[in-house]
Amino acid sequence: MINLTQVILVVVITTLTILLTFIGIQVVYILKDLRETLQKVNKIVGQAESLTAAISKPITGISSLIEGIQSSLKIAELLGYVKKNAKNAIGELPEKIKEIKTEINESIHRPEENIEQPKPPATHPASVVKRFFHRSGTPLG
Repeated sequence: MINLTQVILVVVITTLTILLTFIGIQVVYILKDLRETLQKVNKIVGQAESLTAAISKPITGISSLIEGIQSSLKIAELLGYVKKNAKNAIGELPEKIKEIKTEINESIHRPEENIEQPKPPATHPASVVKRFFHRSGTPLG
Protein backbone atom coordinates (compact mmCIF):
# COMPACT_ATOMS: atom_id res chain seq x y z
CA MET A 1 0.00 0.00 0.00
CA ILE A 2 1.13 3.30 -0.92
CA ASN A 3 1.11 5.83 1.73
CA LEU A 4 -0.19 9.37 1.13
CA THR A 5 3.12 10.94 2.20
CA GLN A 6 5.00 8.87 -0.33
CA VAL A 7 2.70 10.05 -3.11
CA ILE A 8 3.10 13.69 -2.03
CA LEU A 9 6.89 13.27 -1.89
CA VAL A 10 7.00 11.77 -5.40
CA VAL A 11 4.79 14.58 -6.77
CA VAL A 12 6.89 17.28 -5.05
CA ILE A 13 10.17 15.75 -6.22
CA THR A 14 8.88 15.42 -9.78
CA THR A 15 7.60 19.01 -9.79
CA LEU A 16 10.88 20.34 -8.37
CA THR A 17 12.86 18.36 -10.93
CA ILE A 18 10.79 19.78 -13.78
CA LEU A 19 11.10 23.34 -12.38
CA LEU A 20 14.84 23.07 -11.82
CA THR A 21 15.31 21.65 -15.32
CA PHE A 22 13.30 24.54 -16.78
CA ILE A 23 15.29 27.08 -14.69
CA GLY A 24 18.58 25.45 -15.77
CA ILE A 25 17.58 25.71 -19.44
CA GLN A 26 16.64 29.38 -18.93
CA VAL A 27 20.01 30.08 -17.22
CA VAL A 28 21.79 28.50 -20.20
CA TYR A 29 19.85 30.79 -22.58
CA ILE A 30 20.61 33.83 -20.40
CA LEU A 31 24.32 32.98 -20.35
CA LYS A 32 24.26 32.47 -24.13
CA ASP A 33 22.62 35.89 -24.61
CA LEU A 34 25.13 37.44 -22.18
CA ARG A 35 27.98 35.95 -24.21
CA GLU A 36 26.58 37.38 -27.45
CA THR A 37 26.11 40.77 -25.78
CA LEU A 38 29.69 40.77 -24.52
CA GLN A 39 30.95 39.90 -28.01
CA LYS A 40 28.98 42.84 -29.45
CA VAL A 41 30.36 45.16 -26.77
CA ASN A 42 33.86 43.93 -27.57
CA LYS A 43 33.33 44.71 -31.27
CA ILE A 44 32.00 48.19 -30.41
CA VAL A 45 35.03 48.89 -28.18
CA GLY A 46 37.37 47.71 -30.96
CA GLN A 47 35.64 50.00 -33.45
CA ALA A 48 35.82 52.88 -30.96
CA GLU A 49 39.58 52.32 -30.59
CA SER A 50 40.11 52.33 -34.35
CA LEU A 51 37.86 55.39 -34.67
CA THR A 52 39.79 57.33 -32.02
CA ALA A 53 43.06 56.31 -33.67
CA ALA A 54 41.73 57.45 -37.05
CA ILE A 55 40.62 60.77 -35.54
CA SER A 56 43.79 61.36 -33.52
CA LYS A 57 46.15 60.99 -36.52
CA PRO A 58 44.72 63.98 -38.46
CA ILE A 59 44.48 66.04 -35.27
CA THR A 60 48.14 65.30 -34.54
CA GLY A 61 48.99 66.25 -38.11
CA ILE A 62 47.03 69.49 -37.82
CA SER A 63 48.75 70.39 -34.54
CA SER A 64 52.15 69.68 -36.13
CA LEU A 65 51.16 71.85 -39.10
CA ILE A 66 50.14 74.68 -36.77
CA GLU A 67 53.43 74.40 -34.85
CA GLY A 68 55.33 74.47 -38.15
CA ILE A 69 53.44 77.57 -39.27
CA GLN A 70 54.15 79.28 -35.95
CA SER A 71 57.86 78.50 -36.16
CA SER A 72 57.91 79.66 -39.80
CA LEU A 73 56.31 82.95 -38.76
CA LYS A 74 58.90 83.37 -36.02
CA ILE A 75 61.70 82.68 -38.52
CA ALA A 76 60.17 85.17 -40.96
CA GLU A 77 59.90 87.74 -38.18
CA LEU A 78 63.52 87.09 -37.20
CA LEU A 79 64.67 87.42 -40.82
CA GLY A 80 62.80 90.71 -41.12
CA TYR A 81 64.44 91.94 -37.92
CA VAL A 82 67.88 90.85 -39.16
CA LYS A 83 67.30 92.47 -42.55
CA LYS A 84 66.22 95.74 -40.91
CA ASN A 85 69.20 95.74 -38.54
CA ALA A 86 71.59 94.73 -41.33
CA LYS A 87 70.61 97.87 -43.27
CA ASN A 88 71.32 99.97 -40.18
CA ALA A 89 74.63 98.17 -39.58
CA ILE A 90 75.71 98.62 -43.20
CA GLY A 91 74.93 102.32 -42.91
CA GLU A 92 77.10 102.59 -39.78
CA LEU A 93 79.90 100.40 -41.14
CA PRO A 94 82.04 103.14 -42.82
CA GLU A 95 82.05 105.18 -39.58
CA LYS A 96 83.11 102.14 -37.55
CA ILE A 97 85.88 101.36 -40.03
CA LYS A 98 87.19 104.93 -39.76
CA GLU A 99 87.14 104.72 -35.93
CA ILE A 100 89.06 101.44 -35.97
CA LYS A 101 91.63 102.82 -38.42
CA THR A 102 92.25 105.87 -36.26
CA GLU A 103 92.65 103.69 -33.15
CA ILE A 104 95.15 101.48 -34.99
CA ASN A 105 97.09 104.47 -36.26
CA GLU A 106 97.18 106.01 -32.77
CA SER A 107 98.40 102.78 -31.21
CA ILE A 108 101.12 102.43 -33.85
CA HIS A 109 102.42 105.99 -33.30
CA ARG A 110 102.39 105.70 -29.46
CA PRO A 111 103.49 102.14 -28.59
CA GLU A 112 104.79 103.02 -25.10
CA GLU A 113 101.26 103.68 -23.83
CA ASN A 114 100.15 100.15 -24.70
CA ILE A 115 102.64 98.45 -22.33
CA GLU A 116 100.69 96.65 -19.69
CA GLN A 117 101.07 97.94 -16.15
CA PRO A 118 101.78 95.34 -13.46
CA LYS A 119 98.66 94.29 -11.61
CA PRO A 120 98.41 94.84 -7.86
CA PRO A 121 98.75 91.66 -5.78
CA ALA A 122 95.48 89.86 -5.17
CA THR A 123 94.12 89.98 -1.65
CA HIS A 124 93.23 86.76 0.10
CA PRO A 125 89.43 86.19 -0.09
CA ALA A 126 89.23 85.12 3.57
CA SER A 127 90.34 88.58 4.69
CA VAL A 128 87.41 90.16 2.85
CA VAL A 129 84.67 87.61 3.64
CA LYS A 130 83.09 87.76 7.09
CA ARG A 131 82.32 84.59 8.93
CA PHE A 132 78.69 83.55 9.39
CA PHE A 133 78.74 83.34 13.20
CA HIS A 134 80.78 86.52 13.61
CA ARG A 135 79.70 90.09 14.02
CA SER A 136 82.09 92.69 12.66
CA GLY A 137 84.90 90.18 12.63
CA THR A 138 84.52 89.17 16.31
CA PRO A 139 82.95 85.85 17.35
CA LEU A 140 79.44 85.96 18.80
CA GLY A 141 78.72 84.70 22.29
